[in-house]
Amino acid sequence: MIRESCGLDRISPGKHNDQGLALRPLRSERSNNPASACGSSGFRSPNGILIHGTRPGKNNIHKTCEELGIGFVPWGPLGMGYLPGTMDASTMRDAKTDLRAGFDRFSPESLAVNRAIIDLLRQFAAQKNATPSQVALAWLLAQKPWIVPIPGTRNMDHLNENLGAINVRLTHADLHEMETAFTKVKVHGGRMNAMQMGFVDQSV
Repeated sequence: MIRESCGLDRISPGKHNDQGLALRPLRSERSNNPASACGSSGFRSPNGILIHGTRPGKNNIHKTCEELGIGFVPWGPLGMGYLPGTMDASTMRDAKTDLRAGFDRFSPESLAVNRAIIDLLRQFAAQKNATPSQVALAWLLAQKPWIVPIPGTRNMDHLNENLGAINVRLTHADLHEMETAFTKVKVHGGRMNAMQMGFVDQSV
């Protein structure tokens, strides 16, 4: 079923080289499908750590990806636009066009309380002559070689800023300092609403 729906038969004739799955049955499909990457919302950057407490090695999906040699593409690596630090309690969202309007984490109350996360990101960014977005992405890149964040944007300036993350070098001491600092911050509000979270499966 997955093979047909994802077009995996196109790989053998050489129509494309790699295949990524945003699905969970990795073990059952791995023997038949040459999947190279798995995409999921099961991982986020500093404080998911930065967002919901999921770290590499603490999640079955991550362990399985590492074991099977499958890359992991974290969904929303910039916290659905939160981590750049451009939002505050006054940021308004249209529920008709922006699903974040229904997420607790993007309520005015949560945005105000969670400002501590952005303050810390800015602190580390200043040390690296970088932006909060670049530090958040660099943190992800430093976790595991098979974790590859692909932040979405329709803005060329944002794209260039995000690409600058590859030039941000985080040492083991930096990562330890970030881990220590961010684990002291309590994140308020669920990252999605109950309906959306119903689609999130952290098993394999």
